[in-house]
Amino acid sequence: SRLPISCVFHICTHAYCNLSSVMVKNSAFLFIKPHAVTDKVKELVESNLKEKGVRIVKKGSLKSEVIDKKKLIDNHYYAIASKATILKPNQLNVPADKFKGQFGIEWQAALDSGKVFNAMDGCEYLGIDADQLDKLWGETKKAGKLIKFGGGFYCADITHEGKQAYIFNGFFMSMRAAYVEPGKSIFFYVVEWNPAKLSWADFRSNVCGPTDPSEAPADSLRGAVFAKWEELGLSAKPDTGNNAIHASASPFEGLAERMNWLNYSLDRDLFGAALTEAGVPPKTIREWAKDPQVDVGDGKMGSLYDALEDMDADDCLKKASDLWTLNRPRPTGKVSGVQYDFNNDYAKIVAGKTPCHKVWESPGVLAFLAEQPACPGHTIVVTKTVGFPTYLDMPVGKASELMGAQNKVTRVIKDAMGATAVNVLLDSGADAGQTVFHPHFHVIPRVAGDNVYKAPASGSKLGDDAAKEMLAKIDAALHPPPPLKQPKFQRVGKINPDSSGLNLKVKVTGDITEIEAKTGKVYEVQVGDDTGVVTMSITEAQKPIFAKDKVLELRNAGVKMVKSHIRLQVDKWGKVTESSDAVTVSTTKDVSAQEYELVNA
Repeated sequence: SRLPISCVFHICTHAYCNLSSVMVKNSAFLFIKPHAVTDKVKELVESNLKEKGVRIVKKGSLKSEVIDKKKLIDNHYYAIASKATILKPNQLNVPADKFKGQFGIEWQAALDSGKVFNAMDGCEYLGIDADQLDKLWGETKKAGKLIKFGGGFYCADITHEGKQAYIFNGFFMSMRAAYVEPGKSIFFYVVEWNPAKLSWADFRSNVCGPTDPSEAPADSLRGAVFAKWEELGLSAKPDTGNNAIHASASPFEGLAERMNWLNYSLDRDLFGAALTEAGVPPKTIREWAKDPQVDVGDGKMGSLYDALEDMDADDCLKKASDLWTLNRPRPTGKVSGVQYDFNNDYAKIVAGKTPCHKVWESPGVLAFLAEQPACPGHTIVVTKTVGFPTYLDMPVGKASELMGAQNKVTRVIKDAMGATAVNVLLDSGADAGQTVFHPHFHVIPRVAGDNVYKAPASGSKLGDDAAKEMLAKIDAALHPPPPLKQPKFQRVGKINPDSSGLNLKVKVTGDITEIEAKTGKVYEVQVGDDTGVVTMSITEAQKPIFAKDKVLELRNAGVKMVKSHIRLQVDKWGKVTESSDAVTVSTTKDVSAQEYELVNA
């Protein structure tokens, strides 16, 4: 079959589906904060939104018991709350040097002491409530016994009635209490509006009002509540902290908040569905909902939320897609060893970010005229599949699809340009001349005497010995030995008396001790990972590698029982090697401390 010649001159700006051609409505999550939840405030909010052209899609109440149980406010302020209520200290990336510099104790030693807590567990340990912790936190800060590790990441050395503890983000508990105290609630609204009539920036500044309600326009939500707070039934005048209203700062933040507070799924949410269609994976969207630091361009790191703030939905979709391209993991070609760049020239054409003169396309392949042609009709045929730097890195099925499409396009180009011959060129790797690392073919129509391209000159005749040597190498490549199985690593906390053949990555937590036994001297040392610690029995020859703080890989380790307690050992059938991996140790569970009783079946 032949393709119509007219397709050669079709201009495209998007290789396939263009989401921005359909306007996505702005949709935010808005709620009345606990201190301002009254019937009169609800009436004011709803009438004001209607007047400004903002439609209420859904509304309702969430009580403090639900907010507390599901940790909704904790996830809302995840960057801060994760260190205060969600994660345990051994799960945090604490700069050990800064910790020791401030508090004069090694980070691991502090963990081992059992006196390091997140804010929630710290309250329980010290026997205090949120307000008491907030007061102690302020006093500790004034005393200079507090350190900031990064944005929203603090630790303080707090002492109360003779009990001392290192506590992370203790200030968050009073913030949290405002939402989880019995009798409290929020009243929420899912709202949407036409971005052509109201921008997101105007929604925040004019409909909701700035963070400080005293500076808010009189007809904004925060401004109106500030002016009429007594009449509306509030117990105190609103301020920057208690400013009556929360509203999403961007379409993405609105999505994240609907997912958190209302348990929306991505496919149920219009913006969420559009975001996945734009190519951002659901897993990444869920990770971004926690406002991580990302590469925002020019090698600079910044808040994901800040990068998308105040954008209307369509612009936010495009920016989020660009950020995904910038931050997505770059796969390395299995054959070429080259890292794939998602911002390469052809990937941008495939994604619709760079215009092209489209010749032909199928669901998996795109052909377009070369920007700097060697001759009239010079065409580039590329796969739409991203992630493979060279043709040889592609799976066989995808490579065959590209090859078949190239054959079809080549026949059409030859006829359309009146060529008498064609060069089909494939460069696979830099040494072969490849400059754009995305699989592609050059289709170059030729006529006699055009001098566009000359084939390399033939070399000397191939001898039998040289041929045999080459064939031996090719045969070895065609029939490689089966790959070695990668070890599966277990966790210390799962070790039991019947465990054997264990592969573990552990950190040595203490010094080696010498134990007198009937068979002579034996040595013991404690090792562990983030699930627990265990005591190892080691030999004289193994002592040098089990130095304190070393990270080790144990292969084929086994359990022996000593006086009804677990001891781990690596005998002549196993192996111990040093590892460059980082291992965090939790001493919460000591596998060797458990006493076992032998039961006769």
